[in-house]
Amino acid sequence: MRIKRIYIGDFGIFRNQTLDEIGPGIVVIGGLNRAGKSTFLKILRYLGYGFPQSDSLPPAVRKYEVESDVILDSGDIFNIRLTGYGEPIVNCIVGENNKIASARELYNNLDPFTYQQVFTISLDELQRIPNGVSRKEMEKLQSILLGAGLSDIVQIPQIEKALIKEAEKIGGKHGNPRVKEFKPYYQQIKAGIELRESALQQVEQYYNKQKELEKINQKIDEGEKELKELLARITALDLLKNNFEDYNKLKKLEIHLRDPQIQQLLKSYPAGSLEKAKNLYEEYKKIIEDYNKQLYRFNKEIAEKNISDVKEKLLKYKEELYYFYQQLSGLKEKVQNYLTQKEDCQQEKNELIAEMAHLNQAWEGDFDRVLKIKSDQLEQDRLAQTVEDYKKLQQEKRELEKDLTELKREQMILKNQLEEFKVSEPGKVIKRYFYLALLFTILGGSLSFINFTSGILIGVAGIIGAGAYLIYKYSTESSLRNQKQNLEIELKNIESRLLDLKTNFERVEKDINSCDNDLQRYRTFLGLARETSPELIKEYFRDIQDLKKRIVKWKNFADRIKTAAVELEEELKKMAHLVQELDEGQDYIFQSGELIKNSGKLFVRIEQAIQHLELALSLENGERLKENIEKKICQLMNLKDGTDNLQELLEQFIQQGEKFEKFSELKSQYQLLKLQILQALKTDRVRDAMEKFYKHPITDDQDLLQTFDRLFKEYTSLEDVQKAYEDSDRNLKSLEKELERLKEKRQTLKNEIEYLATTENLEKAQKQIDGARAELRLLAEKFAIYRAAAYILNQVQKRFIEKTKGELLSQASRILNQITNGEYKEILPPDNLIDIDFKIVLDDGVIQDTADILSRGTREQLFMAVRINRIQEIDPPLPVILDDSLVNFDIYHMDKVVELLANLAKSHQIFVMTCHSHLVECIAAHSPGAQYWKLEEGVFSISDENKLINYLRKR
Repeated sequence: MRIKRIYIGDFGIFRNQTLDEIGPGIVVIGGLNRAGKSTFLKILRYLGYGFPQSDSLPPAVRKYEVESDVILDSGDIFNIRLTGYGEPIVNCIVGENNKIASARELYNNLDPFTYQQVFTISLDELQRIPNGVSRKEMEKLQSILLGAGLSDIVQIPQIEKALIKEAEKIGGKHGNPRVKEFKPYYQQIKAGIELRESALQQVEQYYNKQKELEKINQKIDEGEKELKELLARITALDLLKNNFEDYNKLKKLEIHLRDPQIQQLLKSYPAGSLEKAKNLYEEYKKIIEDYNKQLYRFNKEIAEKNISDVKEKLLKYKEELYYFYQQLSGLKEKVQNYLTQKEDCQQEKNELIAEMAHLNQAWEGDFDRVLKIKSDQLEQDRLAQTVEDYKKLQQEKRELEKDLTELKREQMILKNQLEEFKVSEPGKVIKRYFYLALLFTILGGSLSFINFTSGILIGVAGIIGAGAYLIYKYSTESSLRNQKQNLEIELKNIESRLLDLKTNFERVEKDINSCDNDLQRYRTFLGLARETSPELIKEYFRDIQDLKKRIVKWKNFADRIKTAAVELEEELKKMAHLVQELDEGQDYIFQSGELIKNSGKLFVRIEQAIQHLELALSLENGERLKENIEKKICQLMNLKDGTDNLQELLEQFIQQGEKFEKFSELKSQYQLLKLQILQALKTDRVRDAMEKFYKHPITDDQDLLQTFDRLFKEYTSLEDVQKAYEDSDRNLKSLEKELERLKEKRQTLKNEIEYLATTENLEKAQKQIDGARAELRLLAEKFAIYRAAAYILNQVQKRFIEKTKGELLSQASRILNQITNGEYKEILPPDNLIDIDFKIVLDDGVIQDTADILSRGTREQLFMAVRINRIQEIDPPLPVILDDSLVNFDIYHMDKVVELLANLAKSHQIFVMTCHSHLVECIAAHSPGAQYWKLEEGVFSISDENKLINYLRKR
């Protein structure tokens, strides 16, 4: 059974979620923490049983609502609907409406506890005692884990303890009569013995009466002896009187059956053979008729072929034909899967070639050329860094160009401003003063020749005036000079900054050229034009990375398909060889690749050969039935095997048998009469009467009949017998009266003796002893039964464990051995089967007595192996649910378990809930047909392995 669709209307985090077309094998539900995986586990766990009213379930907004479609191996489809805490409602969608009445029948009436502990596996189920398992449920869980047929055996220790406890209540540990329930009866017996010993001391007083009683008894004995002889005669005569006519008839039959021909027939014909002969006759006719029909059908089907050779070949290769017929559906599916995968592979190749052409026409589908492109993560990081550096340098260059332009503009402005400033410089002022002083000196000197005083005054006044003027003018220009000095200082700063900016600009241009060279290197080996932008290079690089991944994945896929083709052709070759052996002259061995293409012919021929084989088997069975019944007929009639005309001979045999039956009936009547008479004679009373009557012992039945025959011959008619009987009866009555008188006298003596014997105390004592012994015997028997039952149960358990310990968990041992790569080779049950524990045998033979000493991962692997074993044993296959139960396994052991799960998924639907990307990768490697769902905050969406792996890596 597998789940085809699930609709979750209201349950915990889920609202109106649908999972359609759920895959038949491994179904991976991937989600981050608190996405709803454990909630989904609880839905699957209770799908067939209904939701319990428990705090462990997440609450619903309004009322639980879940619906699912499940498909059986027969192809029937059923709908299961759960609302609130009610029982699941089942409706048939496809198939017989009345076939399934309840959801539990879909689960083959497997109880919910077993399904939860075996088929729904979280980390809790991989512990020695899972959380939530009560002490009362522990024994049931151990019974489940050990396997079918052990539910009674695991109860033996508890029953044994209870039996021992009950036995100890009665007689303690060793059955001492002085303790427990034995004690009061033991004391009563002891008191009764003491009372009896006291009473026996008074017996001597009645001895005299005893002697008189002995004489009376002697007379009575003699009379009773005579009475017995008379009774014996009466008994014999009464027997003869009642059986006289029957015995007379017996004698007549005896004479008739002495005929020699009748005796010969009765001796020679096997008794009880007539009915066998008639049955064989009818059966023989039917078998011959069926055989002829089968022979006709086989001849018609084989047509002109040599049917004997064909039948021998079919029977010769029966096992091979059945083997390939059983493999047929699997091979058909493999061929279909191969052709589908091959088509998918070619389609993927075409898509890759188209994408390569889209990226670069020069590649022309050359995968190796693309794969040689170095595009690892380091190269990608280098390219990303180069592009980032190039962008930063370009930005820096633009900023430097902007700064240079701005500074040059400022430099030009400052230069223009400095040119506008007309400020006298000290040197020029002194020089100007020297020239003016020289001029006034010359002028004064020249005038002094005319007027010495005026000339001297003019010269001195001119020199002083010129100095004063120049000093005034220089002092008035000091603020302008300060401004000019500041402008000059600022201009020098700008020129210094310009120099630095030019140096940086040259460095940036050099770095840009270096980055551009690196980018050109990427353009070159990526086959891009020189004008391709850095961002486009980076994007193109990522496209190539994705393309390489797809190419590698495609190559791996193509390799797997080639390997599958080789394996499939090997299987088909074996089938073709077999068909070629059956059909001489037909060539079913094709060239590589042709065999798969033409596999349909092989499959049709195998199916046809199976039909022929069934006819051949029916024919062979008919021949065998014919031979067997002919042997039976020959054995019945004491003929040699292979005798002809069996049917005619059998008819004659039946006629003789009918005569035999007639005479046998007469013989039976004779024997019945003889037996009736013998039964009447065989009673002890009659035997004793006959012995006493004829005064000799009778040793056997024949002697008894001869004695009776002797009595019969003494009387000629029934009337003579009747007269002798009446005479003996009168004598008997007379003797009985005399004996009665003697017995009355004896009784009087006995009463007197009884009175003297004081037997009251003796009887009281004996009664007390007998009563206590009877009660004590019952208790002793009860004590013995309890102890014996406890001992037998103990031995049964020991012998059962000794006999089956190597078989109970053999498959689980093989699974654990495979998971641990031979480190642990065997799992054994514990000495006390009630304990939830196992013994583990290491590869060197050392036995570890408990799973508690194992590491957590190994212990979980042990209980995983036990559960996989039980899952494989339970029929039919039911859905298996794992909720991150491999989280504590390392990569190696996880790979081994996933390999086992992939094999189990061939027969079971397996839901794997996980938040670990490496588990999804492992499943994808071992189970190409797995289905993937992404679960995000209670929302399901179909996915594939790559998307799901990338999504889970975010965590």
